[in-house]
Amino acid sequence: MAECRKIISGVDSDGDGMIDFEEFKVMMTTVASNKQKDSVFLIEKMPALNISTNVSLEGVDVSAIQSEFTAKLAKIIAGKTESDVMIVLRGSIPISLGGSQEPAAFGELVSIGGLSPEVNKNLSAAIAEILETKLCIPKSRIFLKFYDSKASHLKF
Repeated sequence: MAECRKIISGVDSDGDGMIDFEEFKVMMTTVASNKQKDSVFLIEKMPALNISTNVSLEGVDVSAIQSEFTAKLAKIIAGKTESDVMIVLRGSIPISLGGSQEPAAFGELVSIGGLSPEVNKNLSAAIAEILETKLCIPKSRIFLKFYDSKASHLKF
């Protein structure tokens, strides 16, 4: 957890304590040194799901939702384990979809390999199901983007 905080604080360029998508992309492409100088932690193999919603997360068990997302992604994306998965869930983000501020979500998933039209379909269904059951966001108000990246695109 301390290592995660260190990585996050290293990319929170505006100091607001939150990571926007541009900062998230920087985090995904950064090579961060861990506590041992001769060891390097590369953020390169994990699928990362970044979800923003206009729903308030106050009083919501975010950790349980992140755990559910983690388990589903690891199960659906071949070759990925739960320890590979990163989940960013941000609430109370101003989102308008179709001119309405009704509950909605925008998500982006970045993975090095493992994505395909069939996998993306399964991921979409699983992500939408969790958002609908846990945050009452209708499936029709969820927009998801998938990025199947190369390792060379996510590190220096």
